[in-house]
Amino acid sequence: MSRAILTCVALAVVLAAGCGGDDESSTEAWTNDFCSSAADWRTSIDDIVGQFQSPSDLNADSIQGAVDDGLEATESFLDEVDSLGVPETEGGREVAGIVDSMKSAVQSTADDLRATAEGSGDLLSKVTQMATQAGQLEQDLQSSLDELENVQTGEFGSELQSNEDCAAARSGASD
Repeated sequence: MSRAILTCVALAVVLAAGCGGDDESSTEAWTNDFCSSAADWRTSIDDIVGQFQSPSDLNADSIQGAVDDGLEATESFLDEVDSLGVPETEGGREVAGIVDSMKSAVQSTADDLRATAEGSGDLLSKVTQMATQAGQLEQDLQSSLDELENVQTGEFGSELQSNEDCAAARSGASD
């Protein structure tokens, strides 16, 4: 089984947002929290991928465990993002709409992933389908980050572009 498939399976399993500071604007505070959660999610994915460095580690139980861990991390991410609410600043409603769309897409993909993992069929075809679904979870986050960076109202775009946690969420490398 290729590392790419394993990476995608593990990726399907997770999502993240959390920091803050004393003198930060509402935009900066919200962005820090969102990006921190996204980076945490991405770190969880990387940790799960690390469990599958060798094909000999793959079996139905280890894959199901990884999927369960990923789905739990995804639920935590969605809960954290939900708790952020609507940013109380210029452009906040537009940002909230983008985030709501992302949460719906991620939840739908996570539900599909859960159904695939729990469904019947041979392990290889389930892993292949879960890899596709995992890739979709990553794409849901990446697309949302792109949209958020392009928000023209307020400071959101520049805050997201300069946020180290958002960069880590994109690359999968978090501190």
